[in-house]
Amino acid sequence: MMSSHQTSFAWSLLITLSLVLAGCGGSHSGSNDTADNRPGPAAEETGGFAAPETDSSGPVAERPVLHWDSPLTREDGSKLYPGEISGYRIYYRLRHEDGFRALKLEGPDAHSLALDHFNPGAYEFAVSTLDINGMESRRSEPVTVDLI
Repeated sequence: MMSSHQTSFAWSLLITLSLVLAGCGGSHSGSNDTADNRPGPAAEETGGFAAPETDSSGPVAERPVLHWDSPLTREDGSKLYPGEISGYRIYYRLRHEDGFRALKLEGPDAHSLALDHFNPGAYEFAVSTLDINGMESRRSEPVTVDLI
C-alpha cells in the first residue's frame, strides 16, 4: 500500500507528465509488473544515451521532459527537509524489456530530465528519492511515454 506521500508524488509526476505530453503524442498509464517498486538487481545504472537523430531537412522534433516534485515526507511519515535530499534515481526501460536501467541525478533541485537523448520507443519511467544517508525511497508508479 502506498503512503500518502508516495500517492501524492505519483499523482504529481503523472499530472506533470500528462501536461508535458499533451501536445507531444505521448501517453501515460500505470504498470503492475513492478509490485513494490523497489530497485532490483536488474536495475543497471547507466548514462548510455544515443544522440538525437538529426535530419538535414529540418530541426529535430521537440521531445518531452520528465518533471517531478521533491517529497515533503519520508515513507514513515517523518518530515524530509530539502537539505536531506542528495538526488534522484530515474528508472527507465522500453516496455518490452524485463529489467529497468537507472540514471542518478545529483542534487535536491534536479526536478526534471529532458528525454531528447533517448532513442524512439515506448518507455516506462519511475523516480525514487535518494537521501544524504544513502537511503532510497520506493519508486513512483511508472508512467509511459511514447517517443517518436
